[in-house]
Amino acid sequence: MKNSIKMLIAGVSLAVLSGCASVGPQPTGNEESTYYTSSGVSQNHELFENVSVETHEFLETSKNHLSSKSTANLNNENAKKVIETSLDEANLLARGESRYLLTARLVDADLAGVIIGTNRNEKRSITIEYNLVDLFDQGSLYDNVITGNADRNAPFMANAWTQQKITSEIAYKDNFRQLIEDLKDL
Repeated sequence: MKNSIKMLIAGVSLAVLSGCASVGPQPTGNEESTYYTSSGVSQNHELFENVSVETHEFLETSKNHLSSKSTANLNNENAKKVIETSLDEANLLARGESRYLLTARLVDADLAGVIIGTNRNEKRSITIEYNLVDLFDQGSLYDNVITGNADRNAPFMANAWTQQKITSEIAYKDNFRQLIEDLKDL
């Protein structure tokens, strides 16, 4: 009986510790951050398959556990891929040469207080500035700053780095959802 109790305590302890143990910050997932619209634009839409993308100032995910930037992020390359996939789902991504260039610049990744032990695993805001320019006449068709939010109930005793990653993905996806819906309405 004593051995059974000891085995049970050891098993529960291992389960709890394995939930807390982590290799550290994980990058935000591309697939999980992509916005998949339920309907794309028609061929009559001005932007139909005619938008290319540039990204600027997106952050790498730091592997320094003590850094305030040690939270899940999309870097420039991955942010571009995710925006392009989101645009493609809405029939907006150019298949070759494009008439329109969408520039996305990360303004605020909500890095204040993302150190483990805060409630920041449940809330995050991602602010991105977008500018859509007609490459032929250099006129701006769309200029907006969008904040995507994540506000969720993270499981108690869950891996903090994983929770940061999930919350980040929700905030990025919300940001890209707003962008795509705005562009569809142009």
